[in-house]
Amino acid sequence: MKKYLKYLPMFFLFAAPYVLLFVMVVVCWVENGLTATALGIILISFVVIILLIYIPNTIYAVILLIKKEESQNILLWNFILKMFHIPFYIFMFILGLLFSIMLLFTIPLVIIIIVMDYTLFWATSLYGIVGIIQAKREKI
Repeated sequence: MKKYLKYLPMFFLFAAPYVLLFVMVVVCWVENGLTATALGIILISFVVIILLIYIPNTIYAVILLIKKEESQNILLWNFILKMFHIPFYIFMFILGLLFSIMLLFTIPLVIIIIVMDYTLFWATSLYGIVGIIQAKREKI
């Protein structure tokens, strides 16, 4: 159990986009649509997830590099993270596509979706970058 404890930040990163998606659905359901209040709550929850999960994960990836964690472990977890997030990316792509059909009214929503995707992409890709740097140090 203790050996998996060091990967706890990654477990939070597994759940973060799906928690945000759940918040989006529940808030829109309670507010009977995407109102200004719902959009505000979604943005606040997104900022909270960035501050509590994404930024600490980027810092933790650098800590793994400093601690000289094995590159194979880092790259394995990066692979698992990416595979786990594929359904989220597909859903967000479809959602962005649907919103872009009504381009005039939903430009802010498309921008929010793009920012959500890229922040998640950055948080997970940093593990891959760190794994590659570590593999180069290990001369693999």
